Amino acid sequence: MNKIGKALAIFGATVILVAGLTGCSGLKDAEEHMNNVALDTLTTSSVVLNETDEHFTGYTFAAADFAQVGDQYVIDVSGFATGEKYGKAYTNMEYVVGTDYFSEVDADNATEVINKVAEVVTNFEMVGFDYAPVKSLKDFNKAMGKVFESPIDGYHHSSSLTYAVEDLEFNEQEGYVSFNTRQNVKYSQTRMEMVYTVIGVDANGNPKMGHRAQAKTYYESFNQSHQIYIKASPEEIAQMKQDKSLVFEKFIDVVNNDKKTEYTVRADNIEQGKMFDDSSDYSL
Repeated sequence: MNKIGKALAIFGATVILVAGLTGCSGLKDAEEHMNNVALDTLTTSSVVLNETDEHFTGYTFAAADFAQVGDQYVIDVSGFATGEKYGKAYTNMEYVVGTDYFSEVDADNATEVINKVAEVVTNFEMVGFDYAPVKSLKDFNKAMGKVFESPIDGYHHSSSLTYAVEDLEFNEQEGYVSFNTRQNVKYSQTRMEMVYTVIGVDANGNPKMGHRAQAKTYYESFNQSHQIYIKASPEEIAQMKQDKSLVFEKFIDVVNNDKKTEYTVRADNIEQGKMFDDSSDYSL
């Protein structure tokens, strides 16, 4: 049994295909249970109430990131929430538990891990909460996809899903706002290769074999995190503090309009990742 270790990320079916398990009833039940307990926590936790007055009406689990610190796990439970006042938002609930709490859980079994994380959300006090309302999750996700740089030479961004936005900060003195993100990113490279295949028929109508050039695409997936910095005037920062979605609206604007002097993106962590489901089965 593979034990949970440092920097493990377990993803929901919204984000990835976990060893073909996304269609099984056990995983679907685990995710539905996670969605329910997370929504209940969002509507009752004092930690959440101190951060936002949103009335949450829906939740979709996206991922649980584990970081081992000594004999404890810091667990970030990330998802997409829906509320009556601000609409869609990224939410991140942080918990700290002893590593022994997961000692009997198989890290390769998504159903087991998600069910255990749901227990944490139900039984432990939240130690941190991030809330990032975004007017269009789809537009924000597309803009994020334009700023990633491939860690592999010759590969280019193919598709991606940002599943967590956190640590939003305002710096009036230096004139910028910043936030951190976590995502799955798929990069690809297409190249022509010679393959031995049927190239026609001979005089007798039999298949004729030979070599011809054929385009073949290769993919590599990564779990990544980034730090985003956006220039903002004092007036803009004052407005953004009142409506945090304006931070992400400005990010979308500067990226889509190629205003590269107005934002900075720093890759913070890149790890070989599990394949994620970019078949548009999820709804942003």
